[in-house]
Amino acid sequence: TMTADIVGVWQALFGSINSRVPTLLVGHSMGGALAVWAAATKQIPGLEGVVVIDVVGGTALAALPHMMGVLHSRPVMFQSLQAAVDWAVRSGMCKNREMAGVSLVSQLVQSTAGDGGKDVWTWRTPLAASRQYWEGWYTGLSDAFLALPVPKVLLLAGTDR
Repeated sequence: TMTADIVGVWQALFGSINSRVPTLLVGHSMGGALAVWAAATKQIPGLEGVVVIDVVGGTALAALPHMMGVLHSRPVMFQSLQAAVDWAVRSGMCKNREMAGVSLVSQLVQSTAGDGGKDVWTWRTPLAASRQYWEGWYTGLSDAFLALPVPKVLLLAGTDR
């Protein structure tokens, strides 16, 4: 599972160190849910806290039926990073160009498309492929977050519409 992957990466990086490595898990949206579940395994020695951004179990569960529609409304590829930024602002995904230019870059990868061999930008993560796990990521999340035996922060961004 992705939670086991998070723990495994931590262990690969720090598992051989004999002293306690202070660790703070931070995640946004689905990443926030995974940070909670990774912390809940109690397999990360030195865990000092957990920060989750824009994820609340009940709200996330209520939104799941609409997620495939959201994913289907995204373009599959962009001819340029500028085209991706333009789409992000036009669609309301980002409120301003500067923020879109910063946040979108890490979500896209450059690849060669079609017979013409032209470079395009596609989504880094095929989110729809993880659909079967979505409900499990969020079911019981609020209780798991509150039960964590470390300091925790929940950040909920307001809309600027």
